[in-house]
Amino acid sequence: MNGFPILLVLGLVPLVGAIAIAALPRDRELLAKQLALVFSLATLAVTIGICVAFEPGSGERFQFATSYEWI
Repeated sequence: MNGFPILLVLGLVPLVGAIAIAALPRDRELLAKQLALVFSLATLAVTIGICVAFEPGSGERFQFATSYEWI
């Protein structure tokens, strides 16, 4: 996962899920629950991926940090 902004993905998955659920009509209650479950499981999968990729003996101070020069 070198260079891939995994923490950004971890923050965007629930945000996209919340927007998708908010865009549904009110009468689609079952679909909203199913979408909430799917996005929750996707967030869990990303989190597990981060835990698996974490290297405790690494000399780096922050392992999944992303830095961009923008100014």
